[in-house]
Amino acid sequence: MQTLGEQGVLVEATVLVSQDKKNVIRVLHVDDDPSLQDITKLMLLDLDSSFEIDSACCVYDAFKKLSTEHYDVVVSDYEMPQKDGLQFLIELRKQNNRIPFILFTGKGREELAIKALNLGADGYHNKQGSPETVYGELAHAIVQLVNQNRLKTELANGEVRFKQFFSNLPNAVAVYEAISNGEDFVFKDFNAAAEKIEKTSKADIIGKRVTEAFPGAKDFGILEIFKRVWKTGQYEYFSTALYQDKRDTGSWRENWIFKLPNGNVVAIYNDVTERVKTDLELKRTNEVLERVGEGIDAGLAVIGKDYRVVWANKRLMALGVAPNKKCHQTFNNSETICPDCGVKKIFEQNSALDVHEFKTLDSKGETIWIELRVTPFKDKNENVTAALELAIPITERKKAEQKIEQEAILRNTLLDNLPCTALILEKKTRKIVASNKIAQENGAFTGGICYETCAKRTGPCTFCLAPKLWATNETQSLEVEYEGKFYRGIWVPYNEDLYVHYIFDITEYKKNKAALLLSEEKFRKTLKKF
Repeated sequence: MQTLGEQGVLVEATVLVSQDKKNVIRVLHVDDDPSLQDITKLMLLDLDSSFEIDSACCVYDAFKKLSTEHYDVVVSDYEMPQKDGLQFLIELRKQNNRIPFILFTGKGREELAIKALNLGADGYHNKQGSPETVYGELAHAIVQLVNQNRLKTELANGEVRFKQFFSNLPNAVAVYEAISNGEDFVFKDFNAAAEKIEKTSKADIIGKRVTEAFPGAKDFGILEIFKRVWKTGQYEYFSTALYQDKRDTGSWRENWIFKLPNGNVVAIYNDVTERVKTDLELKRTNEVLERVGEGIDAGLAVIGKDYRVVWANKRLMALGVAPNKKCHQTFNNSETICPDCGVKKIFEQNSALDVHEFKTLDSKGETIWIELRVTPFKDKNENVTAALELAIPITERKKAEQKIEQEAILRNTLLDNLPCTALILEKKTRKIVASNKIAQENGAFTGGICYETCAKRTGPCTFCLAPKLWATNETQSLEVEYEGKFYRGIWVPYNEDLYVHYIFDITEYKKNKAALLLSEEKFRKTLKKF
């Protein structure tokens, strides 16, 4: 079954049931084994955080909890003291309690499963097997049964809810009953909005054939749609069309037709005459837009308030944007309004400008990037009648940004794998632009000053060769002893504004070298004695 949603678009009736995945599902787990209760609770909560698990150790305890608490589903063991799972199920159903019931047992006999299902169990699951499979299937069954049960509950109240919906809907709604095996239809109900559009009263309509009350219905084409929907049960959208008869000299209608569970056909419709007039007014501006659109190196389109493309220049037409199709169908190949839609912000939030980037495929199937700039299109009374969308190609810019990003990742990867402190610095200021992990471990982060972070000084190091590099643009290096340690410093040009500074701690190398020299000297002296 389908009904009318936001923007007058038909959606499935299951939206009447909350589909928020965060909705709590309350599970009563009945089992005489406390350890299995704990394991089941941990496994189910790990699989789905929307579960809320309560436990009972026997059938008596379970009935006691059911009498005071609300649960969405019962998961019960078979073998338990006093009463088993099937006896529990029988008593539940005798009390006309239709809560979803799953028998969860280690007894894998086929006859037990058949018996449970015949007694009214909604599912049977064996505890034997890998925990991931067993509890994964159990969690899936719980969610599925609870959702089905909630839907049944909503549908049971559907008639009342439909009446409320019917009465308060601002759209015109007419309910029809099929006669002559679906060859004709009579009016069963007619809401206030329909009375206003048709300028007639419900009392004058109810019980009449469609063709009697509205002689132009057959030529209008809607009667054939009624027949198809009644036969197939599939809803249809009857796009904007002109209705005329002796009473109505001409008005534009838009219809959504679907079938109710009781077999009646419902038409929800709007008089869109004013919208059509507005579209015609917009189309008169096309000549001006054509001239403007051809003079810019970007796409340009006018989007109507029904999200249909009223006009598009050749640049956008080459990308597959077609007039009279909805913008989200052409830009994003979607039947629903795009996420973060700029046109929607113009129409619904009265935004003066919306700018966002958009990725799509061109007519050759190649990925392209577009910057969309959307502004309101107003009439002489300052009323927003459409949205003007400017599509600026930014593919080359995005490629350049991606290249820079990849180079940065590569540069940082190389820096992080060096066995030394490595810094990329601004010339003159010695400000850190990038640093590797070793440098960061010593406090040298982006934005800091080289000598303040690495040497813990208030001014440049006296031995620093950076100024010489700035002057010559040539690599510089030296070894220096600083605060009891030995270092090798290397300064390398990077580009016009930056240079790289490598700092190697060579203290151990120096010690080893000194020890080696001392050893060699002792060896020479020993040889000399001989």
